[in-house]
Amino acid sequence: YIEQLSKVKSDEDLEYQDITLERPDDFFLYLLAKHDLVYILFILCEKFFKDMDINRVVEPFSECTMLHVASVYGCLNMIEYLLYRNPELDKVTLGKYSAAHLAAIGGHKECYQYILARMNDVQKEMKCNIQLTAADLMKKYEEFCTDCQMPLMTREEALHVKNETEDGKRAHELLYIKGNYLKITKPDDLIDAAVNNMCEEKKVNEIKDKIKIETDKLLESIEDKKFKGKTILTGPLMEGNEIFHINYVDFMYEVSPEYDIMCKSSESPGKGTIIAKDLPLKGSTFREEFAKHIKKAIKNYVSKSSDKSDISVAPPFLLHTHKGVYIRWVWNHKYFCLLTSYIVPTLKAKLSTIDKEEFVFITNIYDGWILRKYQEENKYFKHLTTDDRKIWLVCRLLRKLTLQLWFAPRFNTKRYTQSWNTWSVGIEGLEERILKQLFKDEKSASTEWDKKSVFDRVMSVYSRAVNKESGKWVPRPDDDFHGKASSVCGILEYLESLKKNNNF
Repeated sequence: YIEQLSKVKSDEDLEYQDITLERPDDFFLYLLAKHDLVYILFILCEKFFKDMDINRVVEPFSECTMLHVASVYGCLNMIEYLLYRNPELDKVTLGKYSAAHLAAIGGHKECYQYILARMNDVQKEMKCNIQLTAADLMKKYEEFCTDCQMPLMTREEALHVKNETEDGKRAHELLYIKGNYLKITKPDDLIDAAVNNMCEEKKVNEIKDKIKIETDKLLESIEDKKFKGKTILTGPLMEGNEIFHINYVDFMYEVSPEYDIMCKSSESPGKGTIIAKDLPLKGSTFREEFAKHIKKAIKNYVSKSSDKSDISVAPPFLLHTHKGVYIRWVWNHKYFCLLTSYIVPTLKAKLSTIDKEEFVFITNIYDGWILRKYQEENKYFKHLTTDDRKIWLVCRLLRKLTLQLWFAPRFNTKRYTQSWNTWSVGIEGLEERILKQLFKDEKSASTEWDKKSVFDRVMSVYSRAVNKESGKWVPRPDDDFHGKASSVCGILEYLESLKKNNNF
């Protein structure tokens, strides 16, 4: 399809009527809107299908039109063209969000202003499920970003990071820039920043309890008995180790199959992978089927929600990952929150070892399965000693400072010009699951653990993912387990620079 369209662009003398094209399907139009491919849409609408309905729903689950999709992803060029084509601005999505609502909740201020300028007074006063107009939502979003404890970068700083060529350099620059915001110039400053920016316990409990209640409500409507289960809170909120802004509430969703699934550990060292027999669903099918049921559950949840509810699912509503699903939430409480619940489905299985059999939970990642001992992990990280907690908090601080903020506009267009922005630039570093394993490995393997300072222990944890050659940190040749090790090299270089500053 794209090849045929490319001929139109490359040959100006080509008569369009000589080319026969099928009408683009909904998914193709969805992708055009999401990726701001306005030129392709222009050719389709102006040359081939002048009667094309641009107001039709292109994503049935969320009930999004092309304008809604472009608003979610901040595609201003696409929005301008669709506004030129006279879209129906009173159309709403799942959760009763108009295009202006979607631009506002995504932080796309310029897109929001363009859309709002075309709306009449009635359309401007439309309210979403949590009883906010688009203007209310834009104001709440800006306040939310202002109150966020995370250091947020300017356009120039974001450009500086983006111009770096690899993750190690980006990680170093991110830490250097954000470290300056936090006044981190030496090792003790880094430790103080981690400890002093822990989330308030009362707020943590309030948020995790609310999201758990709503997530349980949502999951209760799953009809298939194969996917009936219970949610278990995991991660930093449950452990009491969250830093800065609360972004995620992590859940494991425990499913007990109708018959015993037998499994055994693979011989790959350190990976925790398992070989399972008699699985009800092979490969990635288990996770994909779970995501389909979640879609239906979200629809049911929204349809049953009260007009007076202060919480609702938020765009883009549902995102699939290689382990589970993200569900976005907006909570218009005494403080406005944008949150994500991350749900990882697990299966109860019987693990055979040399001397015993025990019940465990296994998780489908890509086409394989891994053992997840999250009950033990939760207990371990919830009851760390004071010094050990400091070490782990610094590890989490470093990871969080280098990650991209999901609620901030992506740095993907030159059209963002406002100075207030909250640019989201980051890298994919080590997964928290891997970082936890490195922490535990270092603590159990090092006889010098108790003699080292907190800062040196942090460096020891990260250094387990890489090698040092000729005075430089480098990824290991067999780096398939640790994944994004080049970012670890940048983190270690930053830590070394703090140590040098301390010696002057």
